[in-house]
Amino acid sequence: MKTSIISDEQATRIDNICFSLKQSVTPMNVRNWLENFKYNDWNYALSVLEKLTYFTVSDIIAEYETGLEKITNEIPDGIIYLNAIGTYGKSGTAMLYYVKQTRTYKALRHRMRILSTIEEFTTLKLNTHCNIVFIDDIIGSGGSFIGYYKKKALANETFKQISKSVYILSIVCMREGQLAIHDEWTDIKVFATIMYNAFSSRGSVFGYRRNMLPIRHFCFRYGSGLFTQIDRTTGEKIDFPLGYSNSQSLVVFAHSSPNNTLPIIWANKQMSAKKWQPLYPRDGTEKIKASKAFRNENRLWAAIGEKLHILNSARTNNSSFTTELNSRIIAVVRLKKKKIAPPVICQILSLSLGQYEDIIKEGVASNIFDASENITTFGHELYDDLLRRARITRNDEVNRHVDVQENFLYIPSKFLGKA
Repeated sequence: MKTSIISDEQATRIDNICFSLKQSVTPMNVRNWLENFKYNDWNYALSVLEKLTYFTVSDIIAEYETGLEKITNEIPDGIIYLNAIGTYGKSGTAMLYYVKQTRTYKALRHRMRILSTIEEFTTLKLNTHCNIVFIDDIIGSGGSFIGYYKKKALANETFKQISKSVYILSIVCMREGQLAIHDEWTDIKVFATIMYNAFSSRGSVFGYRRNMLPIRHFCFRYGSGLFTQIDRTTGEKIDFPLGYSNSQSLVVFAHSSPNNTLPIIWANKQMSAKKWQPLYPRDGTEKIKASKAFRNENRLWAAIGEKLHILNSARTNNSSFTTELNSRIIAVVRLKKKKIAPPVICQILSLSLGQYEDIIKEGVASNIFDASENITTFGHELYDDLLRRARITRNDEVNRHVDVQENFLYIPSKFLGKA
């Protein structure tokens, strides 16, 4: 039996991978992920990671800025309606947060209108030409947008009847998805970074067919069974070993891993012998596995902060509201220290984007965050102080428990069968 030992060459590759993925994972994370595969397949696995693209929060905002600027250049005046693809809580709605951080949105805020749902078109009095931008993080096969546009947008009588220009603003759009949308509606324009399927016969990131096919076989073999869905029409289980609808994507975002990306990257499914260990879990809450423990511990941090009057508790007469607000501010600081993206913070703390923005405003007023939502020097000092005091408190509790146990004398009612 061969021992799973990292060679010097593999160690160098792993270091380079962590650098190209902007330190979003550590060499140990990659090493643990490699254990999903047979040792002889590790080089294939590393080849996949070498082609993976990671979008930081700054990258995402930059991509939206580029696309939104181009759209507004085509629309020199008039109102622009923004609508996130999908239902509330899906990735599209979370992307509105990033769009609102762009320079173009802030400069043209007076021309931007966010529609929570397509149904809101019914309440609008639109007598002139309308400009509509649909927002998502990734367009994979194009099926999600096509279904949404047909079932939601075109099903709305007001939307269907108005004269309109339609745009899609996304971080990434797979070439197959772009073509699928164009086949349906030639007048819908897509603004995104266009990427080809990982194993496309033309434009594969793995090069010529001879080099690409073994890696495709590797991804298909290990990806089989990792990601399945039930077809709502037929009731049959469909397997997507290369990503949803065979998208073959190789992208990961700071807020999540899309299901279009190869499942070997993000799946955490229980297989026959063991559970698959993801490198980038798709579910944001998986980034903090003990979310309940996090919340419980955060109550301790908040209580310490209140007792020490670290946060201004006189902003409102409603003390319960203030306590909850302070607790959430501390929670946001702790999650930002872990480099968790804002949309994921919203998922973990069960916040709407509006509530998150309110917390940030309060944090700015307390000099905990700056205008760019970054933690200030004072915020870092506050975190370090609370962390130190929380550790002391936990240690004291443990010591008190030990003292009680040590001072407790147990006298059995019987010894060796005798009273």
